[in-house]
Amino acid sequence: MMFNRFFFNRGLWKQAFRQSAWLGVFYLIGLLIAVPFILIAQDKRDEGNFRTLDDVWKMNDLFDFGETIQPFCMMIFPAFIAVFLTRYMQTKKASDLFHSLPFRREQLLTAHVLVGIILNLIPVGITMIVLAMLKNNLMYMVYTGAQIWQWGITVFVISLFIFAFTFFVGICIGQSILQVIITGILLFLPVVIIMFFEQHFMAYLYGYMQESSLVSNYDYSSPLVRIGAISGEALSQREVWIYALLAFVFIILSYIFYKLRPSEAASQAIVFRYFNPIFRIGVMLCAAMTLGTYWRLVTSFGNTILTISIYIIGVIIGFIISEMLIRKTWYIFEKKMIVRMLGYSIIVGLIIYLPITNLMGYEKRVPELSEVQSVYIGDNAQGQIFAHDYRSGKYELKEDKFSTNHDYIQSILALQAKVVEDQPEFDYRNTDIVNQPIQIAYRLNNGTIMYRSYTVPYQMYASDLQQITNTEEYKTVYYKLDDLEKYQGKIRITNNDVNKRSKVITDPAKIKELKKLILQEHLAIQNPLNRSIVGNSVLFSIYFSLDSSGLNTEERNYHWDPSYEPIATWLKANGYWDTVITQSKDIESIVLAKESMDRNIRYQTLTDRFSQQIHNSQLATIKKVEVIQELLDHSQQETSFQNTNYILKLKFKDKSIAYRVLSSSEITPEIYKVLPE
Repeated sequence: MMFNRFFFNRGLWKQAFRQSAWLGVFYLIGLLIAVPFILIAQDKRDEGNFRTLDDVWKMNDLFDFGETIQPFCMMIFPAFIAVFLTRYMQTKKASDLFHSLPFRREQLLTAHVLVGIILNLIPVGITMIVLAMLKNNLMYMVYTGAQIWQWGITVFVISLFIFAFTFFVGICIGQSILQVIITGILLFLPVVIIMFFEQHFMAYLYGYMQESSLVSNYDYSSPLVRIGAISGEALSQREVWIYALLAFVFIILSYIFYKLRPSEAASQAIVFRYFNPIFRIGVMLCAAMTLGTYWRLVTSFGNTILTISIYIIGVIIGFIISEMLIRKTWYIFEKKMIVRMLGYSIIVGLIIYLPITNLMGYEKRVPELSEVQSVYIGDNAQGQIFAHDYRSGKYELKEDKFSTNHDYIQSILALQAKVVEDQPEFDYRNTDIVNQPIQIAYRLNNGTIMYRSYTVPYQMYASDLQQITNTEEYKTVYYKLDDLEKYQGKIRITNNDVNKRSKVITDPAKIKELKKLILQEHLAIQNPLNRSIVGNSVLFSIYFSLDSSGLNTEERNYHWDPSYEPIATWLKANGYWDTVITQSKDIESIVLAKESMDRNIRYQTLTDRFSQQIHNSQLATIKKVEVIQELLDHSQQETSFQNTNYILKLKFKDKSIAYRVLSSSEITPEIYKVLPE
């Protein structure tokens, strides 16, 4: 009788349902629109797309649909159900009324928690029933009963987690609006903190490599980000159990903290005073990191005093904001405030500064040869050793891009030791210095991976770099030759001057021959980092599949250097030469313009750079066939700004236009005679 009276009091349950049942109805409508409705619409739309009933869409899971609506419903409605069920704690009159009733606090809480669980369960259950009814009535959309259960359990667990977390926050917060804001911030906070510190480490921790976080998929540390990505990758069984456990933990914590919550805490920003220091530090840290990160991204100043001042301003702003929220007033200034702010500022300063000190030996750490199992070195780790799953958005490490060659590992260790000792400064504003990015990943014997990233002056480390880059191991990864070797599809040969002049090779025998020649050419290249192709080059393109579906492909381009004769012989023997190679007979005229050394144009296209020189320098128009051929043989289709002296505008007889550059080192006596003054 007592159990029935207190835990299942009709009036208490009726009031709780009246508060939030309408949200459960909207949640149901949202789920029905997000899944069954879209399934029906997609099935009708696909009637004309599939030729037979065997040609159907077999879904991976039921999260393939409603990419935006499903996550929105799972995040919004459970949260607002919790907000409305905890409203009686947030206003003074309602709080006094409810806590004056002859119920113990756990009885009040149990009724509201159970109502919340029911309002999250019923919409999911009804949607599962509708999906089961549709399963055998859709012609082209195929899913199984197991997928219905997977979807239902996952959605309910996520809903329960969001509800339980928001409910717990509501017990610790005294205002409904602040409850919504704090819940959203806390659920998104992990990925924001990681992002802030990643930018912080990139700026102030020498050798930190941003790409090292990709394989860990830190974005999924935020529940909101993970739920938002659920259409790309459904929750694993492990993740479902984790969220279910967290939901249970937050419900238990709700009971514990609700017992401790004072009745007069209604309308207060933070109910429990011992949360105030954590709240202040959190707000101050976020404000300082936000301002510091913004300052670093939008300015190029390296002044240490100015940078520290920006962080201090952020700390002060964060303290003022947190004080205003806690006290619910603009009037926060008092004698003790300065002392309190100074104390919290020291704590925040230590949190920001300690990770970038060399106390743990991060900057000076160079592993021993005996510690290293395999190694990668390059200038684009994200594109070379991280495989990106476009469906889930996750990154995975490609272990086949690592080398186990001991001599190769030793050369890389020696280079890193030298760089760590010198710590050369990187000045991107000085265009006279060629800066070379270096990214290193060591697979250590203990199973971990050690990442480092540096940018060094190329000339300063040229001999050390060439000792590494001239090896077969480096070239294989740098040019992705292992992918080319495995490739079985067609190869496109394209004229670098006029893209429409191209040929597609589909004959397996010819593809095999051409692949072998491309591999031989690239393995013979000396100093890949400073490769300069002069003359009439072509581009070999393949379309490499990034996953087993074949839907995600990446274009891989291999530039041919005309100095490598075997490919020229092959192109002529197979009748492709006249189509893909620019020759003097194709050119009507060439216009030469001397390029100024204006550093502001170094990132512009050749077209824009040539247009600017029309008004700044004399032009020379060449129509003599012999000189045109000489210019074609000594000009470059791609080059760095530092080596450019003249820009060439090629006017083809078919009205096509192309641009090239001519370096001073390639000027022959015949060319010198026709140069503009």
